[in-house]
Amino acid sequence: MNDFLSKLNKALIESEGQTLSPEEVYDYIASRHDVSKFRGTLMPFLKQFDHFILKDISLYDIDLEQYELDTVKAKEYGAQYLKSESYPPIVVTPQSGKYTYEMIDGTHRANALKSVGLRQLKHTLVKII
Repeated sequence: MNDFLSKLNKALIESEGQTLSPEEVYDYIASRHDVSKFRGTLMPFLKQFDHFILKDISLYDIDLEQYELDTVKAKEYGAQYLKSESYPPIVVTPQSGKYTYEMIDGTHRANALKSVGLRQLKHTLVKII
């Protein structure tokens, strides 16, 4: 397991409040997705911020409708959660307006969790401004 995943697993076990660098968040997203689809914009975007922090937030504070949703994938994630009651961290950024947070990574997971009745997200990676 690489250093980032080890640090993330340790943070999830220990408590919220653990901070991660933009590079570590990039590595996390790259471990879940083909980052070439971001066309080189993801790392410069993440590097705008010093750190991300693991914290618990309300699902209702995230704009879940900003990206197109693959409902089949979301249902699969929902079923996985119901079996394991765990999920990988979701990455968000604070914003002003109707919602407190904007999605960076985890649209399908967040929608799936909301569809199975979850209200709070544990261990969400939130950028520190």
